[in-house]
Amino acid sequence: MKATQKVDALLNHSSEKQQKNVDSIVHDVLDFGDLLLISSKGHGKTEALKTLASRFRAIPNTRVIIFEDFPKWIHEFQAIPFMRIRDKDVIETEHTINLEDVFLRHDKSFTVLRGPEIEQALKEHRDIIFLLQTESIEKTAFFIYSIVKHFYRIAYLRAYKGYQKHERIVFFVEESQNCFDSSTISKKIFNRLRKIFSVARNLGLHFVMASQRMQDLNPRIRARTRLMLGRVSQDDYELKIHRLLRHSEHRKEILEFNKGEWLYVAKDKKTKFPMLPEPQYKPYEICKPKILVRTERQPNGLKEKFMSALGEKFFEESEEDEEETEWDEFLTTEEEWLIDEEEW
Repeated sequence: MKATQKVDALLNHSSEKQQKNVDSIVHDVLDFGDLLLISSKGHGKTEALKTLASRFRAIPNTRVIIFEDFPKWIHEFQAIPFMRIRDKDVIETEHTINLEDVFLRHDKSFTVLRGPEIEQALKEHRDIIFLLQTESIEKTAFFIYSIVKHFYRIAYLRAYKGYQKHERIVFFVEESQNCFDSSTISKKIFNRLRKIFSVARNLGLHFVMASQRMQDLNPRIRARTRLMLGRVSQDDYELKIHRLLRHSEHRKEILEFNKGEWLYVAKDKKTKFPMLPEPQYKPYEICKPKILVRTERQPNGLKEKFMSALGEKFFEESEEDEEETEWDEFLTTEEEWLIDEEEW
């Protein structure tokens, strides 16, 4: 019995220590800017991000906006609204017809539709997940940019007019290489994001990002972030990471990290994220896309009514023909034509 109590005490002490480390990282990010998680696949990036997101959500005057292109958060995270963004919700600008439905538009680029729904969702809900079902990286990057730009404009106007209200926004971008690398998206979209990213911290906008390889992100982006490293690939270690960790006590150990172990480079501190308990309530969908039901136009005029009736009569006769006896199958093509001609 005593042995069990000791084990429980050690586990509780370990969990409390891990929680303190996570809280320290969260406040460090809010003070200094942004965070980038780098690790190979299967190391636990999503679990780490979910733990961080839950801690950010507990901080007053802090909003969490999550972008995901694979439906995992919407099944495993805490109770939070989520909104699906379909591929047809982000279209090329020249195809825009109804400007009243537009959320953000740029010439010679893309247009994000369902503007009233997106604005209402951002207004009514403090935190939200956007499930991106777009088919191209360009569309994904532009939608993320449109949401970031929305909050950037609000924060900029508050700062310009000297408002005292201070609200921090934390954006979670799991596959960050899809929108923060000029080699995968157009240079125009990348430059727009980089401009906001460079001044975001001063306006209370923060980014928590994750990627499998440090090389996949543009140097101008990763150089401005705090780094959290898990088990990395050998080639990423040889090209970049071994030089970054040249003064670290964990320089060689990082290649053999167990799943869930991370190194916070800014403080050269090894940590492990505690597992989140099973949530009582799951994320719920808002602003469900409307399904349009195609209805047939009713015939108008004597000619259309006559042709419609003729078509229905022909359809009924065709069904009756299928129910004829089997000997019809043995008629030759010429005999069938003669029978049809006589009937006609």
